[in-house]
This record gives sequence, structure tokens and C-alpha cells, in this order.
Amino acid sequence: MYTIEYEINPKLPKLAWLADINRNNGRIVVYAGSYVECHDSFFSAGAWSGDFISAGFDSSDVSYGTGAKLDAEGIHFYTPSHALERIVGYEDEKRIIFCNSVPMIMSYTDMELDPSIDQYERYFCSILHGPQKCCNAIPMREGKYLYQYIVGSVTVDAEGKITYKRRAAVEPFKNFDDYYGRMMDDMRAVYANATSPDRKNTKYGLCTTISSGYDSIANAAVARQLGCNRAVSLSGSIFDEDDGAVAAREMGYTNIIKRDHLSYREKKGCVDAEYISSGEIAKHQQFCVFEDQFADCLVFMGTRGDYFWGLNSEANNDFDMVGFFYNETDISFTENALRNGYIFVAMATYGTSQSTTIQPISKSEEMKPWRLGTEYDRPIPRRIAESVGAKRDSFGQSKRGGGFSFCYDTTKTLSRKMSFEGYSCFVEYCKTHKPVNKLSKYIHAVQFWSSFLPSYINFVFKKLHIKIHLKQKAMKVANPFVSSRLIFWSVDLMKKRYGDVLGK
Repeated sequence: MYTIEYEINPKLPKLAWLADINRNNGRIVVYAGSYVECHDSFFSAGAWSGDFISAGFDSSDVSYGTGAKLDAEGIHFYTPSHALERIVGYEDEKRIIFCNSVPMIMSYTDMELDPSIDQYERYFCSILHGPQKCCNAIPMREGKYLYQYIVGSVTVDAEGKITYKRRAAVEPFKNFDDYYGRMMDDMRAVYANATSPDRKNTKYGLCTTISSGYDSIANAAVARQLGCNRAVSLSGSIFDEDDGAVAAREMGYTNIIKRDHLSYREKKGCVDAEYISSGEIAKHQQFCVFEDQFADCLVFMGTRGDYFWGLNSEANNDFDMVGFFYNETDISFTENALRNGYIFVAMATYGTSQSTTIQPISKSEEMKPWRLGTEYDRPIPRRIAESVGAKRDSFGQSKRGGGFSFCYDTTKTLSRKMSFEGYSCFVEYCKTHKPVNKLSKYIHAVQFWSSFLPSYINFVFKKLHIKIHLKQKAMKVANPFVSSRLIFWSVDLMKKRYGDVLGK
């Protein structure tokens, strides 16, 4: 029989937790940040569509964040109901450990990345392909492995046996009213859970990002119906052309906060490491300028709409995001979210265990009034946003997007993209940590760059005004050069930070 005890450490990131299970005596020690809800039979760093105190992470249709609960069968660890976050684990003869942070568990167990491996980005980001195709066992130095789990639960029974169970699929969707009605019911339940009086720590607020794209506007529309009145938007360069403030005001937002998209470069503390150490190369780093607004909130973020709401996507019920690049997992938010105590919400992932019943809704006869007949056309988010007051011509007219990744860069080009402090720290790290050069590294390099051949050809065709567009397939191999070194640098730095707090 397991017993659970907590060590709350206010120096840890607010939502970080690590559970150390002793195989010999059944003692479970949970090291937790100040926002982790620690109760007699469960702990949680998230919110779900159900009563808080009953801890129904597993039985709810929607669950954000991570946690665990104890019962007669053992202890069960839960991931979100989407595939944009995970829990990680480690085991040896004496103990079993689970955690919601890669650098935290590596620091606690003294694990190190293997310097001969240049594909960690690919391994960590393989959650893109769902639980069946995910790289569940990631090799580390000295023959150790780090395990990652998504969209399900991991149980440690009384004998110490570890089993993974895929999360149960939601009921199929019948039509738009069924889909949207259930979405709003569940999101109201999530917000009620996040503000429950039974919570010992924080009661979460609401914040949304905003742009002129479909995904962002639809997220803002849902958040607005929950009472959200805070929308944040990047400005400058292409972001001025992607301004969603007009649509936000039409939906009733009065608190719209804009900040320059390059102001993140002034951030102190090598913030880049937070957005790389989870395995995705800094896709969302620009949003760290809003971390003060995100703090203590459910943060609605426009992402994944092209896959689950697009008219021509290859969506499936296996959480396998076919065609997505390794720099599009959205796990780069993890460490920043843990430190600032916010919970990541992406409405396009709602009900994705029934993705094959969502796409037919987009193509159905009832959705024709919300189809524009353009290349950038997503009737579901358009209908959601227009129902809340957004005007037809104020959003969703063209696809821009403003994210970035460091995975294509050289050390020189990073000097124009990383934070000033982060770049200086990375350069110093490279002086004393030389990469291991193996033949496989150069084979991976050829495979990586050759995979972009369709994009190169499309660029030439565009210059020559030739109306031919080749499809760019997703990368199968990660960049073995600079981006690989960025992962080593960031994990090393974040491990030290956790080590200082954990006394390692």
C-alpha cells in the first residue's frame, strides 16, 4: 500500500512537481511548487471539466495540465486530454519517478544527455505522432532512459508494475451544435474547476492571445463567453499586419495589450533556455513578454486549427499530427508555464480523440454559410467567432502566422534572434563544450537539408512567376548542428537551476 507525503518548495516553479516512489516501502514523496494542489489522495497542476475535489482527471472529457491520484489499485499519473504536453518518468531498482518537467527529473536523477546523440529534438517532439508512434524511451548517458507519456494515464500498482492506459475517447460529434455546445459546456466546467473554492492555492483568471487568424479569434471567442476581457497581441513587423484587435473589440474586449515582438530579447535570465529545454526549439519564445499577463491564468492560445479545423487536413483519432514539423509541438511553453503558474488551453484540440467526426462538420451543408471558398477557409472557428460578434471581414482573410524556431539557424544568425543574454551564455557554453562528430551527424545533416528541397524549388518557381507549388513534407530528421547544441545548453542550464532548488 502506498503512502503519499508532500514537500512544498516555494523556490520551485509554481506548477512543477516530481513524485519519487520507493519500490521497497511504498513511500511516495512529492516535491511540489506552491501552486500544485496537494490533497490526501491526489495532487494536481491543472484543471478539468469536472468537480475539483473528486479528482476526476481521467473521467472528464477535457483535462489540462497534469496530476496523480492514489487508490486501492496504486497511484495513477495523468496527462492532459491533448497531445501538446506530457509527463516524463525514470525507474531503477530502488525507485520510480514521474515529473512534469524534463530538466527537473534529469537534475533529480543526475541524468545527462548523451553527447553522441544529435536527435534529441526529434525524440522529444515525437509526441506529435501520438502515443502509438511517440518515442517513449529516450536514451540518455550511461544506458539510462527517460520515458515520456501522453494522452493517458500511467499506473504503478502495489507490486511496482508500470502500465500505460490510453485515455478514453469522447463520444462522436453529430453536428456543429453538438460540437460547439459540448465545447462550451466543458469549458465552463473547466473554468469552474479552475476557480473552485476547494482549491487551497490560486484561483485561475483568464487571458487570451489575439491575432487576425482563425485559431486565435476562435479561442478568444470562447474565452470571452467565460468572462475573459484580457487579450494580448504582438506588434511590429508582420505582426502589425496580423492585428486581431478589431475583431477582439467587436467581441467585447476592452483590455487589449500590445507589446513589440522583439522585446523578448531584452529579457534577463537566459529565458531562451526555458523555451528550449523541453525539446522544442523556442517556437513560442516571443510570448515571454506577456508572462506577467499569463501568470495565474488559463491561457487560451490559437494553435492546431489548421490540423483539426482545416478543410483538407489528414486528422485522425490517434493524435498523429501528420505533416507537422518537429518545431510545431507547442511543448516549448512548458517551463515558462510552470514557473509563472499558467495553464495552456488550445481550443482546436477539443475533442480530438474524435477528430474524424469533427472534419465532416466543416464540410457539411449546414456550414456552407461560413465557408469563404478561399485557400484559407475554416468554417468552424469562423462560425464560433461570428456568433460572438466578430465581423466577417475583420479576421480570417489570409494566413500569416508569426512564430519562429531556432532549429534552422547557425550560431551567427542566432545572434539576431536569441535574447542578448541567452546568446552570450550559449556562445560561452560552446567554447567549453565541443560537439561529438560522428558520421551519422553528417548523414543526418544531408537528410535534414535535403528534406527542404520542395521549399527551395517553390521559392525559385515563385521568383519566376511559375504557378506550381510542391508540397513540403514534415521533417523526419532534426538538425544535428546548432539546434542540437541548443538543447544540450538549455538542459544543462535548467538542470543547474533545479539542482540549486532541490539541493542537488
